[in-house]
Amino acid sequence: MRVNSDKSIATANAVYDHFGSWQAARQAARFEDGVYVVRLSDAPHVEKQPKKA
Repeated sequence: MRVNSDKSIATANAVYDHFGSWQAARQAARFEDGVYVVRLSDAPHVEKQPKKA
């Protein structure tokens, strides 16, 4: 996947929204055939917390 394409940005947003943080997404990732794979089914959906002002 190309970096910063419309598709890669949409994918990144979906991963972040689903896992709630990049740390949680990294923890759910697996290394398969030379690439990191993150499946949305690997972790429960996390409700985003509102940002504190």
